[in-house]
Amino acid sequence: MRKFKDYILEVPVLHDVQAAFKNRQLQQYYKSLRDFYISKPSRPFDEVITEKIRLYDTTFTYRTDLNILMFYDNSGWLDKHIKPTLNQFGKVDTAFFNDQNGYKDREVNANTLLNYTSSNNYDLIFIGGSRGHISNEVLRKIMYEYKVPIINFQFDDKQIFNRKVNDYQTGSLEAAYGCTLTFTNAKYSIDWYLKEGCPAVYLPEGSLPSLYYPDKAVKKDVDVAFFGQKYGLRGKLVKHLHRNNINVVAYGPGWQNGFVEFEIQRQLIQRTKIVISHEGVGYSFWPSHIKGKTFDFALSGACLLTSYSSELPDWFVLNQEILCYYNFEDAVDIIHYYLSHHDERSTIAHNAYLKALNYHTWWHRFDMIFKLLDKHCLKLK
Repeated sequence: MRKFKDYILEVPVLHDVQAAFKNRQLQQYYKSLRDFYISKPSRPFDEVITEKIRLYDTTFTYRTDLNILMFYDNSGWLDKHIKPTLNQFGKVDTAFFNDQNGYKDREVNANTLLNYTSSNNYDLIFIGGSRGHISNEVLRKIMYEYKVPIINFQFDDKQIFNRKVNDYQTGSLEAAYGCTLTFTNAKYSIDWYLKEGCPAVYLPEGSLPSLYYPDKAVKKDVDVAFFGQKYGLRGKLVKHLHRNNINVVAYGPGWQNGFVEFEIQRQLIQRTKIVISHEGVGYSFWPSHIKGKTFDFALSGACLLTSYSSELPDWFVLNQEILCYYNFEDAVDIIHYYLSHHDERSTIAHNAYLKALNYHTWWHRFDMIFKLLDKHCLKLK
């Protein structure tokens, strides 16, 4: 049986009404957050992290033999992308929090984390993607008793920043209260964290050269491809490209081709002349943030065309390392041009690959975090 949302996609009027409604909801949510935080006094990062380190007498020295604990959900993504890099910095233990019942599993998760920290002398703890799965009180207890820094991974956190369910905090802010440092790929949530007394840095995801790499022996026989789940504006984007005589294929949950295994996806990326993406959230071009797959595509040697985000120039040189579109018609024009200009397209792809390899791997991300922690802990010795 066809899903109702697929039917909506095929009826332009219904899709536009749904898109307008969803977009309005999203904009209202962000406006409420902006209005709430605009009245709060700003706080500089150095002041906030110094306060947090001094409060818990946190100690950390950057070494290559660190004893690290990763505590995260059992989705497999962090295990595949993050742990191999952390292994380069020392010994890594992994523990999984129970996320079947959300905040209701807090006690179980607290016991798991406390058991690990009480029986191991960790130099560093990473909390990955907690959405209220563990209370900030438990995290504070660990920092106080063991003087260990806790790093909070938060990706796409602006959508659920201060979310509550039945008076329980289930947003990204809950874990941030109990952590030494939060890093997020949402640039404009940094100020919100700092105003709440939570040290935070803007740092998008990285990529892994052992997983993503170009292969010059592979023939580029796919004109345009989209990789990712079908939702929001993505279906409309792909349909618009088809209507303008662009041979685009899409892979991921919800598309006709469906989900493809990682090895097959990697080969498809290597075969694609132009990979198209969308940095916006849901049914809008804004708010947007740079996604982790942006760096995966670059490291794979792909020529990437994505919707414009104000965060992209922080990491890539526009039109030299990455291509951007501002609306669907813009995307059509850019694709037609670069499909017929092989050398320019190849140069952009190669430039993006070099930038990602030299600056945007997960090793670079952790090196930056560890240096930052070492610097601020050293200042207070």
